[in-house]
Amino acid sequence: MKIRRHQLIEEAKAELDLAYEAVKRSENRLIALDIEYGEKIAKAEQANGAKMPVKIANFLSEYDKKKVSVDVGALYHLEKSALERYLVLSAVFSTVCANSDENIVSQTFENIVFRPGEYTKVGPDLKNAVRDFAHSLRAYTTEDASSESDLVVPESWAVIEKTLRSFGRAI
Repeated sequence: MKIRRHQLIEEAKAELDLAYEAVKRSENRLIALDIEYGEKIAKAEQANGAKMPVKIANFLSEYDKKKVSVDVGALYHLEKSALERYLVLSAVFSTVCANSDENIVSQTFENIVFRPGEYTKVGPDLKNAVRDFAHSLRAYTTEDASSESDLVVPESWAVIEKTLRSFGRAI
């Protein structure tokens, strides 16, 4: 049996890896700033005691400016989005591999991807995209694989992802 790879899940994993690395670099930068400015302030206090409040205030001001420039909060948001996307796709791939009934796969997919009440707000285009995605992903993981089903998976996922974003989801 040939093990197939799918670009959609590989892209999600790569996106998650990049987001994780960016967060890690930013967190390390914040730690380095804490150490750097902690040492500067400690040296200023040791050298001159309480006579250096202006210099210490300047250090604290510099520290705050540099800390703000490391926008780790935005990176946490990107990492969360990448993680959610990867987890959803992984869960859907697992569902497809574990179930042979396309109706069960579609229903499970709906429950995994959409929050309560979201799926009732969608029209036939999204419902068709969910069905197409489930069907094509199922075909992709079996002997029924074809270049057509390989193309439908990312196309239908794009419709689903766009709808999730319209609900305010960070995915």
